[in-house]
Amino acid sequence: MIREILASDAAAFLALNKELDKETAYMLYEENERATTLEQQKKMITTFLKMPNSTILVAEQDGRLVGHLSVIGGSVNRKKHSAYLAVGVLQSYGNRGIGTSLFKEMERWAAQSGIKRVELTVMTHNEPAISLYKKMGFEIEGKKVCSLVVDGDLADEYYMGKVFDKNVLKEEMNMETTIVQLNEWVIKLPKKLEVFSEAAVSNRPAPKKWSPKEIVGHLCDSAIHNLQLFINVQHEKTSLALTSYKQNEWVELQHYQDISMEEIVALWRSLNKQIASVLSHIPTEKHMYQFELEDGKFVSLQWLAKDYIAHLEHHIKQIDAQLLLGGEVNEKRT
Repeated sequence: MIREILASDAAAFLALNKELDKETAYMLYEENERATTLEQQKKMITTFLKMPNSTILVAEQDGRLVGHLSVIGGSVNRKKHSAYLAVGVLQSYGNRGIGTSLFKEMERWAAQSGIKRVELTVMTHNEPAISLYKKMGFEIEGKKVCSLVVDGDLADEYYMGKVFDKNVLKEEMNMETTIVQLNEWVIKLPKKLEVFSEAAVSNRPAPKKWSPKEIVGHLCDSAIHNLQLFINVQHEKTSLALTSYKQNEWVELQHYQDISMEEIVALWRSLNKQIASVLSHIPTEKHMYQFELEDGKFVSLQWLAKDYIAHLEHHIKQIDAQLLLGGEVNEKRT
């Protein structure tokens, strides 16, 4: 379980850090060097929880804290968008995905807290940690030579950092614009298609290619799939995983090729009017809610809504190409 730390975790968190100091030479403190008292630990946690750009995430298993990821935000205006990270997981709980889970939760928290960059330092010989950080998208930005003395030997450290995807942290298109565009298409697409005969919209350009009717049917399926996401986001407290669906099977099993274009367009129009309504009622604070993609990356609700429009317009261009809109138009309805 990954969660934000509580003030009541002070004793367990202090014990975790002392155990990490003891069992690994990769942490800053040596064994028994940490002089933090319980009262100091409580005060530090309380201070962190009051800061909008800092937090401590803890991993809890078997009734105890087994790892943490501390996010220390900048204190001056020019650094408040950036945070320094400190992370540790007990050796007996290694290779269980706890480190990855801590970083994923950190990214979700960072997106909602306005953090645009995170950075850390790692000893150059700590290969497992470096591998994890690279997997999570961190890059080596520099090297601190002879920055530490570990067991009597000089050790180097890497500077590593990650700048988050601007699509997650600063959307070029806000939700209001997305809703306006969707409502425009709800009006434009039916008018665009109503002039064509059933023969024209039923034509498949190749045996395994969709006809214009089937493309609009697929857009109905996409609306059904995404409408669930836009509803669920409003009551979920943790990140939802975005999973794909079998698009070709959906189109085939719904038999769009055997239904009139007029009926399919009516269904598409109703679904998208409902999506526009749902999006318009989602509270602003939910717009940066995070979804997890299948590749482990995170995207916001606002990004997902924008991508829905991009997907719609991509397929409208496909329909235009098949029906030769803008050039010679065949088989118009009379």
